[in-house]
Amino acid sequence: MRWILRAAFLVVTIPGVLTGITSAAELSLEESIQMALEKSPMMGAAAAEVDAAQAGIKLAGAGFWPTLSASGSYGKFSGDVLYGRFLPGAPGDGTAPVGEYDTNRMVNVELKQVLYAGGAIGAEKRIRSAEHLLADQSLADGRLELEDGVTRAYYETVLAERRLEVAGRSVARSR
Repeated sequence: MRWILRAAFLVVTIPGVLTGITSAAELSLEESIQMALEKSPMMGAAAAEVDAAQAGIKLAGAGFWPTLSASGSYGKFSGDVLYGRFLPGAPGDGTAPVGEYDTNRMVNVELKQVLYAGGAIGAEKRIRSAEHLLADQSLADGRLELEDGVTRAYYETVLAERRLEVAGRSVARSR
């Protein structure tokens, strides 16, 4: 099963990376590997997963940070006040304003700091760290697999060119 996946990977990746190259002599093995690493969408996706896992660690640690919130409201009333309670008048009845108590303003500012989360924030950070390690390992494994595939394809191309040369010499001798 693994060789089927590897063959499918090579069929998809290698031709797209090595387009325009007519022989192995035009490109060294190191250049081939470097080009494959730079142009492989799978390597780009694996690198993005590593970055996302690193951001997840920072996000998990954000639970320790303080938060600041602010809200406000403003209201203007007309009607009657009876025993400290506002009784609105009927619409259009012409009631007098209630004086200095006809305006209501409120501002609320709140600063919160987590003092104890029962270990939940630390556990979340450890989980994110494990995800980061897995993403790093996946990137390294993908890199090795891509290098192996490119190396195999490169040497198979070199061997095919040599076989072609030998066959050409054989045909020339036969003539």
